[in-house]
Amino acid sequence: MLAAVLAASLALPAGLPPGLQIDGDLAEWSSRPVTIEQFHQVAGAHRVAGDADFSARVWMAFTREGLALAGEVRDHHVLFPTGEKDRLSADHVELWLAFPEAKIRAPKVKDCAPPHWNDRPSQADCQAWRKDQAAYLSFLHRLFVRQYSFSPLGVAEHSQGAVLDAFRLPFGPRPLPAEARTVFREITDGYTFEAFLPPAALPASAQTPLQWVSALVDFVDNDDSSRRRFADRSTFQTVKLTEPVLFDSRMPRAVRSLAGRTDRFFFPAAELNSVYAVVPPDGEGDWVWGEKHHQPVVAEMPLIGQPLASWNGVTLEVLTTKIIQIENEIVPSYTLVASRHGAIVGTRALSSNCGYPEPAGPILSTVTWERPPGLHVALFCMSPQGFASHGSCGSCEVTEAEVVSMDASGKIGRMFSGNWEAAGEPVAFLGAVLAGTTFPANRDRLRDLGSKEEDKPAEWDEAAPVRVPFRKRFDFGFFYWDRFSKSWIADFITWSPAKKAYVTVHQQFPGAPR
Repeated sequence: MLAAVLAASLALPAGLPPGLQIDGDLAEWSSRPVTIEQFHQVAGAHRVAGDADFSARVWMAFTREGLALAGEVRDHHVLFPTGEKDRLSADHVELWLAFPEAKIRAPKVKDCAPPHWNDRPSQADCQAWRKDQAAYLSFLHRLFVRQYSFSPLGVAEHSQGAVLDAFRLPFGPRPLPAEARTVFREITDGYTFEAFLPPAALPASAQTPLQWVSALVDFVDNDDSSRRRFADRSTFQTVKLTEPVLFDSRMPRAVRSLAGRTDRFFFPAAELNSVYAVVPPDGEGDWVWGEKHHQPVVAEMPLIGQPLASWNGVTLEVLTTKIIQIENEIVPSYTLVASRHGAIVGTRALSSNCGYPEPAGPILSTVTWERPPGLHVALFCMSPQGFASHGSCGSCEVTEAEVVSMDASGKIGRMFSGNWEAAGEPVAFLGAVLAGTTFPANRDRLRDLGSKEEDKPAEWDEAAPVRVPFRKRFDFGFFYWDRFSKSWIADFITWSPAKKAYVTVHQQFPGAPR
């Protein structure tokens, strides 16, 4: 028979019981338990004869350290599993747990109709694709529901399928951590048990702080062989948390990222490092199979950004704050964040596209210098001219530069931005120390902004160098060979106190004849 906790409502007290030890001894549990009696039973082949046949009391506690479950079961005949073969058929306890689910917008998919079979080679191939897409959507929904079983064999999880490589998700499988544990004790007329699930064992959630969960506790009594049914989260009871649970203790960046959004989620952990965005397909029309991604795409959004500079106790970093999809391309948007002691004190959208992020972050290099009343930071990245990659050079690389200011309060200002197209590859950065020098005598001191190798000198293969004198004063600049005009281009950028802005002097030097 199957007994289930189906109380109308339940509010959990804050925190775990003081001195909790997962040992099967229920002495720590002083709160009022949920009681399962005969009228709570889901009938099987045999009806419950009375409380001695089966009754139970259940306790639950939930905090950022994890979820604890305890119970006392009165059962005249206990038959625990002896191995994996009867883990789910012998006497055991199950917990179904569901957290708030992110909005997962399924794409509108064309039918597998002749003659083109939705751009697939055959009807069979099209139908296989539709089945694969359906499996992907089912997997995404299951991220927010988990099924656990507890018995003397230990803790097991049963609802999570394998993370298929074909799904191309930014996270791997989440096996039960070693901290998940349970202890059972047999008593004269039944048994007691305690179980603990750490944050890493819990479902994904689209809400933080977590204010409610959905739960269903099942007790399986092997007095009969009634067929089990797969639990539906709509049959779970809502469990209100007296004290909302906030997993992100370092800094409430997950709260900031999820606020007002229904299309993002996170995996509970002792310290959160990322949230994930469910990126809907581009456009509202019929969606045709793409070789790159299942739909909707799930993309990672790290909570700790790429560090750029530190000054007077304020740290500047760049964070991914938005992700969209343009014609099967995943396009991120970035925000500059200033923080002090972990608290965000200033933000500003990054003007540059920076569409080719490296694993460490989108910014390839930075240069800093002090200018009262704060710090100026030059940021450099590479991006495509157009993410849709149309035209003769839609995906050609562009070198982008942006200069921002940051004062002692963390306020971020935009001082300068510019970009240099692929005609000028490579683009060398000119620091103020190069003022008054001459190219090519100084060429070993010019650094390629687009290079992944730190401090790599810029190398030009398309032109013979000519003598190019650099201005005697500038704050920074850029230098490149323009293969279209067959000339050397230098942009010298200097701070103007009168304009309180950076001004650019653009100079062009004809290349040497070949």
